[in-house]
Formats: sequence, C-alpha cells, structure tokens
Amino acid sequence: PAGGNYMSGTEVELTATPSDGQIFVGWTGDVESTDNPLTVTMDSDINLTATFEVEKFALTVTIVGNGTVTPGSGDYSGTQMLTATADAGWEFEGWSEDLSGTDNPGFIEMTEARAVTATFTEIVSIDESIANVSLSNYPNPFTNVTTIKYSINEASDVNLTVYDVFGKVVKVMVNENRQAGDHSVELDASSLPAGIYIYKLQNGKYSIVKRMILSK
Repeated sequence: PAGGNYMSGTEVELTATPSDGQIFVGWTGDVESTDNPLTVTMDSDINLTATFEVEKFALTVTIVGNGTVTPGSGDYSGTQMLTATADAGWEFEGWSEDLSGTDNPGFIEMTEARAVTATFTEIVSIDESIANVSLSNYPNPFTNVTTIKYSINEASDVNLTVYDVFGKVVKVMVNENRQAGDHSVELDASSLPAGIYIYKLQNGKYSIVKRMILSK
C-alpha cells in the first residue's frame, strides 16, 4: 500500500515496483532495508521512502592493437556513444561483437550487458608492385562468401591465411607453390561469427595484410 492508518501490532507488507528502465535500490527513513517486499509492524508512526534509480548494465570494451575507446568499460544505461582514437602510426579498422561496422563514433543501446571490441591496425606502406604481389577480396563487407584475389609476378611459395582480430588462425586458404599470374580462392564464412577478419599473403620475403568485414 502507498500509506494509511493501521491498528497497533498490524503487520504491513510493502512492495516497491519500479517503472520500466528503473531498479529498486532500497528503503530509507524509519526503516532502512533492501528487502522487497518489506514487512513492518505498526507499533508507532513509520515514514518510509522507496528509492529507485536508472538500471545500468555492464559494458566490456576490448582493444586489439594500439588505441583507446572513450568511454571505456563500465556500467551504463541508455544509448552510449563510443569513440575510437588510434595511436600514432595506427588506424581504426572497426567494431565487432555487440557493435559492428566501421562508423566512428559508434552507438550502442545498453539494454543488457554488452561486449565490444575495437580493432586498430598498424599503418604499413607497401608498394605492391615492388613486392610483386597484389591482394584484395570482393565483396567487402560480405555476408557469407567472399572471393580473395591475388597475383604474383613470379612463381613462388605462397601462404594465404585468414585470422580473427585476436590473431587466431581461422583458415589456411593457400600454402603451396603457385605459378606467376592471377589467382583466386573462395572463403565460405557461413559458420563464422560476424566481425572483422584479417587475411595475410606471404610471398617469399614480402607479405601483405588486409582486412575484411563479415556482416550477418
């Protein structure tokens, strides 16, 4: 009940019901407690206040590479704006887990516990014509299947490997000697979670690293 008059010795059960997006914190006044419902015995006048606050959820931010995300890990409510800032010599590649894409800043609704990974990659200038290789994939971003294309100007041992943002090998696409010319290989990512993936082509003493975005 919201209040009223009761006979001495009467036990009254009080229940605090939060509105949507709120949580019950506790009772203050003549009785301090977090019990809900709360039972009080009316042996005198009792004044109580029920306190509510906006419900917050845990946000876990993981950083791959060198950079920062503001705000970082913590408890938040409502819509949070996340801004990724790359360190010198690095660039922001994109978000993964509960936030995806490359928009910066990114926005996430804190309606439950969330986890977000921000990926930064080192800026490396490579003249692909000098390295005698080229590397690309299409489409990018893609949903389930993408084609990785590469070319080499001379026969050599080639290794083409796909990694997740944590550096774990996802799939070795090519690991053999290939003749000079244009080559392609299809990556079926239908069993992989959405996010950013790195693919690396090694050709003799040169290597090229690029990224692809899987969206579902």
